[in-house]
Amino acid sequence: MQVDLEKFGKAHPNKALELGILIVAFMGFTDYVLGSELSFSIFYLIPITLVTVMTGRTKGVMISFLYTTIQIAGDLEHRRHYLYRIAIFH
Repeated sequence: MQVDLEKFGKAHPNKALELGILIVAFMGFTDYVLGSELSFSIFYLIPITLVTVMTGRTKGVMISFLYTTIQIAGDLEHRRHYLYRIAIFH
């Protein structure tokens, strides 16, 4: 059984965008609550990919910027300090 992603993506692009925003917000809240010891960065690719495939590149970039904003806000709130001047990917 094959799923026609093109037809599915065109049928509900706004639902995919809303779902992507909710997932990013939920993951951002979870990331904030758990602190800087655990990182969920790789899991943000799920909503970014979902939105990009279903709605297009422009809205995928918007979700990426939303993720980046949430990630930076969480880091600033926890006042994460790095040992080195160059931040190593966490």
